[in-house]
Amino acid sequence: MNALTEQLTLSADLAGRYSAAMRDLPGHADRLRHLRDEHISHLIALLDQTCAGPAQARDAGAVLRELRELEDTAALRAGQACLAAPDAEAILLGTIAAALAAHGEALT
Repeated sequence: MNALTEQLTLSADLAGRYSAAMRDLPGHADRLRHLRDEHISHLIALLDQTCAGPAQARDAGAVLRELRELEDTAALRAGQACLAAPDAEAILLGTIAAALAAHGEALT
């Protein structure tokens, strides 16, 4: 794992832990929100850096089809996970599956 990938993993973990702390300690949420949001900003920057290849001319239709396929696959996996999950997790996974399916439709 290179340094950027390691930091991406750490940033995602920290953002999640801050979100959990905000949920568990609502009296501290305002103080923690800024710190969590900084980790999310770092995460986005790291994703942009690690997922971006060299700039190249690409066919818009092919890119949109690829994104739709990825959204559809993610929706299917989230839906399957939803069906197998306990109730509390199923609600979140079902919501994510629906959003992913809507993203795929938006790309048609």
